[in-house]
Amino acid sequence: GSGWITVICLECQSGIGFQQAFLPQDRVCEFAKLTPTQLLEETEKAVGDPDLPIQHRALVEKSQEIKRLEMTVKQNGDTLNQLKSLNAEQEKDVERVESMKKKLPWLKYDLKKVKYIEAQKQEVEAKRKLDEAAKTLNDLMGPIELIQYT
Repeated sequence: GSGWITVICLECQSGIGFQQAFLPQDRVCEFAKLTPTQLLEETEKAVGDPDLPIQHRALVEKSQEIKRLEMTVKQNGDTLNQLKSLNAEQEKDVERVESMKKKLPWLKYDLKKVKYIEAQKQEVEAKRKLDEAAKTLNDLMGPIELIQYT
């Protein structure tokens, strides 16, 4: 038949001692099929404190919220690290650009100096050619002048 079996023995902290709950055999089978979570919920109901399931749901919700917040904190930390890395790279780029800006006038000076030295060499070469041409002209003019005055 429907024999009664002691299923739950709980000692309440209020000092009442042992409180026993008796369940029919068919209810025991139902309890055996429950998942650990469902078993906990049914046990909370069986204890008789109406606030216990509410507190349990609140605890589960807070736990889920903590997990979401931990995930958000982790994602924000990852984003922060990526941005710090990017910022460090950009700072190096800025330093490189600043260095180039400082070097630019000197590079322009060096370029103009090279052009100036090259122009000086061309001037010396042109003067040498002019002197050579003048000497050749003088050498050729010598016999012509002798012929004219004779």
